[in-house]
Amino acid sequence: MELTPIQLFYKGRSVLVTGATGFCGKALLEKLLRSCADVGKIYLLMRPKRGEDLSIRFAKLLDDPLFDDVRKDMNSVQRKVSLIQGDLLETGLGLSPQNRRELCQEVSIVFHVAATIRFNENLKVALQTNVIATQEIVNLCKEMPLLAALVYVSTAFSQYPLNEVHEKAYQPPDDPRRISDTVKWLTEADFTVTEPAILGKWPNTYCYTKALAEHVIHESRSDLPVAIFRPSIVISAWKDPIPGWLDNANGPTKVPLGASLGTVRSSYVDRSKVADLVPVDMVVNAIIAAAWETSSGMNGDTKVYNFVSSIQQPVTWGGYMDACKDYAVKNPPLRAVWYYVLVACCRRCTFLVTSFLLDLTSACLKDIIPFLTTGRHKYERFALSQLNVKIRYTFEPCFLHLYSGIYGAMKYSALIKERK
Repeated sequence: MELTPIQLFYKGRSVLVTGATGFCGKALLEKLLRSCADVGKIYLLMRPKRGEDLSIRFAKLLDDPLFDDVRKDMNSVQRKVSLIQGDLLETGLGLSPQNRRELCQEVSIVFHVAATIRFNENLKVALQTNVIATQEIVNLCKEMPLLAALVYVSTAFSQYPLNEVHEKAYQPPDDPRRISDTVKWLTEADFTVTEPAILGKWPNTYCYTKALAEHVIHESRSDLPVAIFRPSIVISAWKDPIPGWLDNANGPTKVPLGASLGTVRSSYVDRSKVADLVPVDMVVNAIIAAAWETSSGMNGDTKVYNFVSSIQQPVTWGGYMDACKDYAVKNPPLRAVWYYVLVACCRRCTFLVTSFLLDLTSACLKDIIPFLTTGRHKYERFALSQLNVKIRYTFEPCFLHLYSGIYGAMKYSALIKERK
């Protein structure tokens, strides 16, 4: 079978991926292994976690149904994938001299996907993970003589204060180096106090630090072939390799899931606003293609790709919620405790009242009645504590549910045409 131009580009080239244990990182790794069979080494920057070393973490990663096809040829996986111990929070990424030397000698494509995506992350931690680590990746890439492309995965909401976001680099909200230097002498508590003044118009530390990291990438454009990839809200797979694949219940999935189980009955969302949702399999396809195009047109500038659905396939939050309801009603979960009821509120005060009446009251009854009848609680976790988690979640991403930005996506559209 004849190889495509993109497959030819990856043939024999070694790749470095950060964030391979995350949602997008997993999908990216699976796609490289399955569709770019002639790729060289795939280096995964990972750290031990909760007492598990890299091999155990990687084995658990491969247990995901996403890798069912890939696992059929484990010899190829073991031959291609190389685990590199490192830590984004450490100086020099925590790489040993030997590992750093190997990466610099072998790698020609870098996908920097790792990030903290918590909207309410402490600013110090967000700066360390999203900004300082990105600078460390850039420093590493400058030592790679074979480098053909560095693709930084950002977010379509990195320029949140703007009404229109085009495919170009923007001025950062602050000097990344200056604000990163404060990490050395300010504590997390200090950042908590100063955070509102630092963020300014940015809604949270996630968007703010992503904007800073984009500038770090853009500043390296004269030395490196760089690209910034801005996906909007990444959801489950469209069809490849498993339709509907998802490894978490975060993002826009969480509230409809709670409604289908009968534990969530209200949400803070404007049904008329566009839900800029993009399937993860389409996202990783575009990321892989972006590296190919970046390498073929090194002109000393930063390629920026807005990967959004609101331009060609706009879907409102109301349409999304109705689709989730239709599916849940036709295919009710076995563990559902009540009918699917989900009231959308576009005003915070209305949401608080509705949540109190529909969620808080029922949660209290669910907690109290077992105690009154049996003297002990029926469930491992209190329903009220689960509700508190839901309320915190609902407030965290409301800036997305109420946001209605306009994006330009000409470069990605041109990239699709070129691939065809």
